[in-house]
Amino acid sequence: MSRIKVCQVINSYHVGGAETVALNLARGLDPERYESLVVAVAEPRTDGAPEMLRRFQDAGVPAYRLYHQRYGSLAALWDMFRFFRRHRPDIVHGHNRPTDAWAYKIGKLAGVPHRMWTRHLVYDQMRPRLLRRYRSLGREVPVVAAVSDAVREHSIGFEHMEADRIRVIVNGIDTERFRPLTDDERLAKRQELGLAPHELMLLQVGRLAEQKAPQAFLSLIDELRSRDPRVWGFLCGTGPLAGELEPRADEAGVTMLGLRNDVPELLGAADLVVSCSRVEGLPLNIMEAMAAGAPFVGPGLDQIRQLISTDERLSRGLYTPPPTTGEVPAERIAEWAEVTAGILADADWLETCRGRGPEIIGTLYSLRSMIEAYEQVYRELATGR
Repeated sequence: MSRIKVCQVINSYHVGGAETVALNLARGLDPERYESLVVAVAEPRTDGAPEMLRRFQDAGVPAYRLYHQRYGSLAALWDMFRFFRRHRPDIVHGHNRPTDAWAYKIGKLAGVPHRMWTRHLVYDQMRPRLLRRYRSLGREVPVVAAVSDAVREHSIGFEHMEADRIRVIVNGIDTERFRPLTDDERLAKRQELGLAPHELMLLQVGRLAEQKAPQAFLSLIDELRSRDPRVWGFLCGTGPLAGELEPRADEAGVTMLGLRNDVPELLGAADLVVSCSRVEGLPLNIMEAMAAGAPFVGPGLDQIRQLISTDERLSRGLYTPPPTTGEVPAERIAEWAEVTAGILADADWLETCRGRGPEIIGTLYSLRSMIEAYEQVYRELATGR
């Protein structure tokens, strides 16, 4: 049997969870059985290659851009059609809303035999027209992958997907890259960041966008530092809110790290990893922290609870989630600070979290297991099963 040609379709080459899953999948597929390529529909023209594009290229995955501003414009759809006709993939696999739906429809018109998408987030705020499109497509798409049980249930209840068309394929973590640091490695990274031995490093990793509520992280660090000046915040990532955050960061005691390639070492050096997310699918930042042996606190979303369901002790680090839109109220920040301060003072719990995190990820959320699950779906599609 000839190799199955799989085209991953993403919105753009910004660094995010869905894009990381697409990258891990494209470079992890068995090269003797699969041929991989990726295309971004709405990637603006820039002088240099964006970071995620470089990561695909470094992994040896052919990566393309269509350079459109609007996903559903006639020009974008025509270029997508021409791309599929030129490259002739056997499977088109979409990863972002709304490109996944357009890739499915245009792929069908272009003669792509098999099409699917992965739902990475709980999308509960869709325009009526877009929701109708997904509900219509949901009656014909053969399979949709959901990254968590919560995402699956939401797809059934909100998008009216048929339950037997949804396959839960949880995100996987590269445990060779994300691992606990040695004492010497941890000390070296903390010294590089300018931290004294007695100081506390609280780290948030993620796209600087409303979904991750990075403004709330600054407020949380500000509140914690008013109680304990040993606390310092570090915010790793980039995104549309970077300009808004930078003027407030120094005053709040937060260092803006920008986009980094040493995230595993940053996680391993942190005293505590913090999430302020409003919504999630299955959060890679928390999973990577767990794999690195980093204690964490975060919102009590179902998708995060799923990660620690095998050890109820870890739920102590969960607090009331932020509102899905708008400013996080001061009383919610104060509640988070109480939980976080209590965690930082509990040496036994911190040690439990450091030990259990790598065990849980290595057992239940390995990268190899995720890739094998997608390979099975691809084989079933290609053979008409």
